[in-house]
Amino acid sequence: MSAHDNNNNNIVIFVMCLALAACSMKAYGVCSKAFIKLESLDTLTPEQRRQYEELSVEIFAKYVDAVHLAGLMMSSLFIRLVGLRRRTFEDN
Repeated sequence: MSAHDNNNNNIVIFVMCLALAACSMKAYGVCSKAFIKLESLDTLTPEQRRQYEELSVEIFAKYVDAVHLAGLMMSSLFIRLVGLRRRTFEDN
């Protein structure tokens, strides 16, 4: 493992910790931004990116209430969450 790979792994770990810590503190705006940053890292494989996207949607669908969600309406996470729910309702 090169120093560059190690640095990239440290960035992923740091941003993931930030996202989860923000979620536990109900700082959903920070959490959303951290997930957006995480998902935009060019060092992730498509599978890793998909897994982080699914995790972020799962967290926000489970923990974010309507008041907090209103503050996130313009984020890409909100757009993905709506798309996921729309697909879920169309499948049923």
